[in-house]
Amino acid sequence: MASHHFILLLYARYVCFRVFLECAAAMRSGITENHKLRWLLIQVAPVTLLARSDIFFAFTELAEGASYQYLKGAIQDEFLIIEQLLPPRSTLFCVLDEAQTLTKTSDYFRSETDPAKGRPILHPLVLSWRRVIPNMIISGTGISMREVETVIGSVVAKESRSPVTVTEVGGFDDEYGRRAYLGKYFPPGLLDTSEGQEIASRVGYWLRGRFVFSAAV
Repeated sequence: MASHHFILLLYARYVCFRVFLECAAAMRSGITENHKLRWLLIQVAPVTLLARSDIFFAFTELAEGASYQYLKGAIQDEFLIIEQLLPPRSTLFCVLDEAQTLTKTSDYFRSETDPAKGRPILHPLVLSWRRVIPNMIISGTGISMREVETVIGSVVAKESRSPVTVTEVGGFDDEYGRRAYLGKYFPPGLLDTSEGQEIASRVGYWLRGRFVFSAAV
């Protein structure tokens, strides 16, 4: 039952991504680098950007009656179409962000080899998705690397490939990097005005450090 729901969530994401790429490819300029950000924003705030409806949740309701085996096959079919739509030599990654929320408790599932040992939601979810996803990135903030490595190690032990662990604190250590980040969201030329320079100065003084502080502006 849990595996069915996990695969259903993934299938909804694949279908919506495929439709997104088809719409982008039909535009005069075709698929560009800007579509990466647009797809990210749609996933972060679908209700805000798409007529007050969550297309991902809506699709899971439509496809809820599909069997687990059908969903696995359908994901593979969608993946092949997406590969044809993407620019040549593109690599598709599935990113599971905020993974720390899925490691908070181990009371949801039980280990197959040791029933007395609990497992967090992250374990069966990764196990289900790895069966149909060639490339997967798991990321989070304030996450226990020991817990993640335990979960991932248990999953990939059944596979030939080993995971790679990357630690990135993330932060602005210099004014140039901070200014370049603000320039992505401020109107063109604003940072060259006295008001823009004052804003950048205050951001550098009060919000120094992690990306999330500058993003809060």
